Amino acid sequence: MKQAITSALQALVLLVSFSISAALFALPHYPELRMQLSDVLLRHTELLTQAGFDVLGVSLFLLIGFHWVNRGYYLVLNMGKNTLEVDEKIIWQTLAPILEKKFESQLHLQEVTVEKGKRIAFSVQFDSVSEERQEAVLLEAETELETLLRERFGYRRPFLVNIIS
Repeated sequence: MKQAITSALQALVLLVSFSISAALFALPHYPELRMQLSDVLLRHTELLTQAGFDVLGVSLFLLIGFHWVNRGYYLVLNMGKNTLEVDEKIIWQTLAPILEKKFESQLHLQEVTVEKGKRIAFSVQFDSVSEERQEAVLLEAETELETLLRERFGYRRPFLVNIIS
């Protein structure tokens, strides 16, 4: 879901940017359109105010959207009497180099997310691994992740692995 929202927002930004640049490139070739545009800008100032509010609204929508998509999640680990918060980035920085070294060009860790402070989800991508070998690599990765999460973070709960194709 997070990736779909990110993709939609990026597509919207690109569409608006390309549309504005195409209009600016085309404007010198249409003198009548330039005259009509200057007439509208001089006579109908209320349209400029409305356009300003529209652009402001779109900007705020994009700002909130990008902030919502990129907000961080924390995993709260209950360890004895104390709790510990671990940022997704710390999990990533700890596990990514180990997995890269162990699985070299077979499996790449793409993303780590903590879902509502309860469960860790990993997004991985296979690189030049046959479909027959993928299951064996996943089982090996599961064992490795279980061990690393338990030893490094004291995390013993189930986790998700999403495969990006």
